[in-house]
Formats: sequence, structure tokens, C-alpha cells
Amino acid sequence: MMKKILLIAVLFIAYNTSNAQISYGIKGGLNYNYADIDFDNISVDQAVNNKVGYNIGAFLRVKIPLLGIYVQGEPTYTRLNAEITDKTGGSATNLGSNRFDLPILAGFKLAIFRVYAGPVMSWNLGSDVDKDDYKIVVNEPMSLGGQIGVGLELGKIMVDLRYEGGISHELKTAGVDTGDYTFDNRGSQIILGLALKL
Repeated sequence: MMKKILLIAVLFIAYNTSNAQISYGIKGGLNYNYADIDFDNISVDQAVNNKVGYNIGAFLRVKIPLLGIYVQGEPTYTRLNAEITDKTGGSATNLGSNRFDLPILAGFKLAIFRVYAGPVMSWNLGSDVDKDDYKIVVNEPMSLGGQIGVGLELGKIMVDLRYEGGISHELKTAGVDTGDYTFDNRGSQIILGLALKL
């Protein structure tokens, strides 16, 4: 009995692999990052203002006919931006973070519409600030998140709207003359994307 089940599974996988439909292309978009910054150790009253960032990358989609789903990988460069303001009247500080993201998404398509979800792995590529007295220390260089979204396909053009949230954390510490604060590079974000099939 086990041999028959194993044989059926092997045949099923082989059939789907041989009939899989593959497509690929380029993608890019804008993101609005909800930065998570802890100011508890700062001696002055500060606040964070979220700003628009961007992403650019590629995608590879494999459609599995019998299951009616597709799996899509998206190697992506992501730029996240935020602004820290001093409520006592000091100048604003622009904070930027660079990541390499790899979402692995599973979804299905109905007519021109798509729904999908899956994990996203992220690796830190460095952060920057526009103040010389800030020193950033990366505590966790890799983190894990998740994405869920909807899409619209019009020929070779694809439009996507997705939400990303954190599962693990990518923590960084910034030291300034008023104290240290910790920010999480794995904050949630809303992503509006445009892709082109090649």
C-alpha cells in the first residue's frame, strides 16, 4: 500500500513538473514603512515620521496546473525611509535602511485577478543617517516576515498591492549624544508595485 501511495506521489510531482508553466520579469514599486523605534533611552522628546521608500527587483513564477496555484520568488532590493524629529525644536534627522528581500509567495489567479501570500526573508545591506554623530550598530542582520496581497494582470503588465509584517526582528541600535535608541528594520509596510513580464 505504501509503495502505491509513493508511486502515485512521484507520478503526480513528475507530471506537474513537466507541465509547469514558467514566467519571469522585472518589478518595482513604492513602500510606506511603519518604522518601529524605541525612544525610551533618549533624554529628549522625539517622534518618528514615516516616509515613502522604494523597491526594485525581478520575479520568477512557476504555475502548477493540477493544483491551480503558482509559486513566485522575487529577489528584491528595498529602501526604507523614516524621519526622526526633536519635539523640543531641534532639526529633523533622516534615517534610511537598505535590505535584500526574498519573498516566496504562493497564490492563485482568477481571470485577471490574483491573491497570494507567503514568507519573505530579508538581509541587512546597511543603514544611513544624515547626521555625523549617529553611530548605527546592527544587532540582527537577517529577519523573517510575511506578505499578503492582491494583484491585477493586464497582458504583460501586473499591478500589486500588498501588506508586509514582521515575524522575527532585525534590531539596530543608534547612538547619539542624547542617548541610544533601538529601531526594528522589520517594521510593517504597505507596498504598491508594478511588474512587467518579459
